[in-house]
Amino acid sequence: MAFMLKPLAATAVTAGTPVTLWTPATGKAYRILGYAVSLSVAGEVIFKNSHAGTATEVFRTPALAAGTGIAGTLAAGFVPGAPNDLLQVDVSASGTVNGYVYGTEY
Repeated sequence: MAFMLKPLAATAVTAGTPVTLWTPATGKAYRILGYAVSLSVAGEVIFKNSHAGTATEVFRTPALAAGTGIAGTLAAGFVPGAPNDLLQVDVSASGTVNGYVYGTEY
């Protein structure tokens, strides 16, 4: 398993319209080990698992003040979906997300 870093560099996200962050290799699933994100407006960053075009919330940050960030680790990792599912990022208020998510594919 290779360690992977998925950057979010000044990614504009419209609330309710998730943006794909991680597309695993065919037949593989992703395991999230941690993240560090900020949002340009007051709100929450929401991570979603997309399976067959349906996005389901996996976890979200606490409410963040505009321009502030948060980092977290998920111990042994978190596997929210099945092979070929996508990891997407959404927001509670439209804004720009910066940071990264890291993990592995298996």
